Amino acid sequence: MKAFCLSEQHHPYRKRDTLANNGGVNPMESENIGFYDRLLVKLREEPGFVGSELESRIVDNEDELPDLISEVAESVLSVSWSPDEWGHAGVQNVSLWRKYYFFESSDVDEEGPFESLEQALEVEHLHVELPNPEISSEVVPLEKLKMIALEVLGKNGRKVVINDEVYRRKGNLVVKITPRQRRDGRSTG
Repeated sequence: MKAFCLSEQHHPYRKRDTLANNGGVNPMESENIGFYDRLLVKLREEPGFVGSELESRIVDNEDELPDLISEVAESVLSVSWSPDEWGHAGVQNVSLWRKYYFFESSDVDEEGPFESLEQALEVEHLHVELPNPEISSEVVPLEKLKMIALEVLGKNGRKVVINDEVYRRKGNLVVKITPRQRRDGRSTG
């Protein structure tokens, strides 16, 4: 995950997790609250977190939480792309840390925490057209990966790689391309 610096006013480790400490605004509903602020609010709701060693580590070092998440989070979904010619390649990931899901991208800010995989998969950036998309996941069911593939292919995309297998658009479906067999039984592709 990308490290970032917050202003003193929006520092994630200041006690702003109650309505009284946040001017009567629920910190989970405020548009001004940062990514790690929202996570810290969620963590403080967990039994045993307040006063724990993890809380102490986070309070003592403002970079600890993003570093910890990036080191131990499990990748759940990866969507990468690359242009045909020169241009910008990138990657988007959904990851799981503790019981929370996160969206990370090489191009846009992190989003989350999400309490379910379904919520994380609704992030708008996972549903935009991308050049030469590749999708991989050992967790998300293939049918859901195919739905994501149709969206990242857009109207003009024809080919997508899903879990190292090549798929092609066929109407409103994506179907796996099977290599043609030669007469001697060997694959041509």
